[in-house]
Amino acid sequence: MEESIEKPAKRRLRRLAKWFGWLWVSVVVLGIVGHTAWYWYETRQLNLKIVEIESRGEPATVAALQPQLPPADENGWIDLVQAIDVISTKTPASKKENECELDPQYPLTPEERALLQTYCSERAAALAMIDAGYAKPTCVMTTPVEPFATTPYAPELNHIRGVANFLRYQALVDFDRGDHALALDRLERIELPARAAGSKPILIAKLVADGARGVQTSAYFELTPDLEIAPVPGGASVEQIRRAIASLLDANQLDAELRNAMLGERVLALEMMQALANGTPQQPPTAPTPAQADDSYALKVGRYLQTPWIRANMVQYTRLAPVYAEVWTVGDLPTMRQLIHRPGSPITAVRDSRFYLLASILVPSLDRFGETVFQQKTDRHLAACVLAIQLYRHDHQNQWPGSLNQLVPDYLPEVPKDLMTTGQPLHYRAGDSPILWSVGTNGIDDGGDDQSLKSGASEWARPDRVVHLTTQPRVPAE
Repeated sequence: MEESIEKPAKRRLRRLAKWFGWLWVSVVVLGIVGHTAWYWYETRQLNLKIVEIESRGEPATVAALQPQLPPADENGWIDLVQAIDVISTKTPASKKENECELDPQYPLTPEERALLQTYCSERAAALAMIDAGYAKPTCVMTTPVEPFATTPYAPELNHIRGVANFLRYQALVDFDRGDHALALDRLERIELPARAAGSKPILIAKLVADGARGVQTSAYFELTPDLEIAPVPGGASVEQIRRAIASLLDANQLDAELRNAMLGERVLALEMMQALANGTPQQPPTAPTPAQADDSYALKVGRYLQTPWIRANMVQYTRLAPVYAEVWTVGDLPTMRQLIHRPGSPITAVRDSRFYLLASILVPSLDRFGETVFQQKTDRHLAACVLAIQLYRHDHQNQWPGSLNQLVPDYLPEVPKDLMTTGQPLHYRAGDSPILWSVGTNGIDDGGDDQSLKSGASEWARPDRVVHLTTQPRVPAE
């Protein structure tokens, strides 16, 4: 009796086990089929996106990012490299400069004057090289773009700020001895290292280029209140000043650098994700060759399983292209912020999704980057106004203009815009302590308030970005 009961029970267990076996096999088969379909779908979507990018004439691979090198006799980078070698020479004066023992400000103290004269005279040979490079039509770095996130591995960028500082120091020395025309020439040549950095299509290079130009505009703010204009002996010529104003207001070069940097950043991010999918981690050119990885069957399966997810992230990342295309066409910071944070923005979709985690990690911080870009452009607008006001005073018995509108059209084509606002001009107040100002990053006009509760805060960390049009007391060293 017990055997007759046990046999049906065993049969049911065997049948149940068989059903579970078939169910498990079905799930595995469906999983493989579904995963394979997902793999080929994302691969096809990615290929279509790459074709779409290339059809617009935009780079989609690191090979397409490589610079189109001009002839050596037309490339100012060749001369700039030679100048960098001279400027990088280690001397006691450079040791003091590198250790920040001295932060020279105009008017120079006797100690600053002696140090800068020594520092610049030791590197005087670099000036002719910079002049030769500046006279050439292009300045393109000859080093290739590597398929690797670049900050530690773009050593050629490390010296750009040093060249800009050297030219500022030389301008301070020239200005201090009364040769204001030559000082302005030195500041004009800061555009050479800036263009060199801007020729590399990556965001870090764009920031380095903007930093060099920041040295230039800060020097204009510093020196222009005491700038003498010809026919005063040693005075800058009117043509020099007008050329500087035109350069400061021309954003074409800056916009082209920004566009190339954004496109390059997209390519490098896609290359990095593709390397993860292929299981071939990118190595910087200076890194030692790693030992051969254990390419086991388990690792191959793991890569195969993760590949469609990575390619889905790559596809989503390519959808940011329209946003990137608009980034360099917007005219001010508020519009850029609206573009990034508008409902349905691809950037918002990526950042708010856990599925697109990889893409969200690689999306540049456009908010912070946009602030930096528009701060730099606004500083250039302010510097152009400072120079134009000095020209006006030269022509009007040292009188201050009543408003910026009085500078148009003789000194400025129009009143420059405050790019921290949407379409509003820069602000100006005459009087005993005349000032120019932008409303600052917060977009609120505080009436030219540049006081900060935080000691040592930068100009852009204050309520308004203020430029004083008369020589101010020296900032004490901290």
